[in-house]
Amino acid sequence: MLFDDEIDFEQNSSLNWRELSPDQLDIIDLQSVEEIKSCAQKGDSKAQHYLSVLYTQGTVLNQDFNLAYEWCMRSADQGGTAAMRSLAFLYKQGNGVTACDVKCFEWCLKAADEGDAAAMNNVGLFYLAGEGVIQDSIKGVEWMKQAGQCGYSQAYCNLARFYDSGEFLGQDTNLALHYHRLAAEMGNMQSQYDLGVIFYEGECVSQNFSKAIKYFELAAHQGHPDAYFNLGVIYAEGDGVQMNLPRAYAYLRFAEVLGAGDTHEALAEIREELSEEDIFQADFYFEELGRASEDEQDEWT
Repeated sequence: MLFDDEIDFEQNSSLNWRELSPDQLDIIDLQSVEEIKSCAQKGDSKAQHYLSVLYTQGTVLNQDFNLAYEWCMRSADQGGTAAMRSLAFLYKQGNGVTACDVKCFEWCLKAADEGDAAAMNNVGLFYLAGEGVIQDSIKGVEWMKQAGQCGYSQAYCNLARFYDSGEFLGQDTNLALHYHRLAAEMGNMQSQYDLGVIFYEGECVSQNFSKAIKYFELAAHQGHPDAYFNLGVIYAEGDGVQMNLPRAYAYLRFAEVLGAGDTHEALAEIREELSEEDIFQADFYFEELGRASEDEQDEWT
């Protein structure tokens, strides 16, 4: 079973580094690294950025923040917005360069002005927090809304969480619900999960187990461990559904595989009540969940 951003090596024996995201570069071979170096030396902006990422990661190449900064700057100077965001991160962390929130903000803003949606989100965050720029909630919200409109669902999710918690923005549960719904419709796993919690607990809305299950299932199919855990609890207790201990056991097993906490005790309690036939059924449900998770993630990626 493959989860988000995983590569099937059996089906991808020769990987093209240009098709990988920066987060996937730690799987490339030395031949690809040499190709990236060669292309970077010839002025290829993407190769320059990826070489910077490799030096930052320190997995395939020895970590060297000075070289990471140098190659990232070369790519950014050519207009590479992803490199601009990476450069902002280097300034934020003080890796290869003196830490500077102002420079961090400036590079994010430059990328945002070039249409980079992730950078728009970051600019919004900086305005809300007042880091590297004078705090301005109105500009922060506008930049994050623009990021969402450009397809960056995490910006909507961030806005929803800020309105829900009251951090940076005045607490407004209606706006929190609005932005979570926008993000969830775009496939944002965290907002799907948060909506599940909202409807399950009846937070700022009428309690609705059917909607809670809907959103938990959407998040679970994208690999959210706590969504699987909550579905296990729902089927174990019969909240809005007919109690089904084999299905509950399967959901909790899946949650455990994905690293959710507090599963051991819940699994042990249900296991004591299962017959051999129930265990067989639970195994079937578990395999069924694996297939559904793969298919669902293919839709979102």
